[in-house]
Amino acid sequence: MFEYDFGLIFTSLETAQELYDLGTAVHGIEVTTDDPIAGAQTVARSLNKQLPPGLHAQTWAEMNKRLLGAIQVEKTVMFFILIFIIVVAAFGIMST
Repeated sequence: MFEYDFGLIFTSLETAQELYDLGTAVHGIEVTTDDPIAGAQTVARSLNKQLPPGLHAQTWAEMNKRLLGAIQVEKTVMFFILIFIIVVAAFGIMST
């Protein structure tokens, strides 16, 4: 998936800081929670209250909004295709 692969790199912290010319700074940190939906939103809200202006926390859902939207569209389309197949099969059974 291009959008995901485009923004992801696995490297050491020192190499990343050198590539981005950050010195000893970092772009961000990642926090893992036990509850991926409610826990992420709770932690993000809590962090946003404590972080200074210019810094903000994002949840995984906010960062992957386009992907989640595409999955929702696919889910809806598959539902209608399945209903259509069931209706056609029912008419086929009734006609015999």
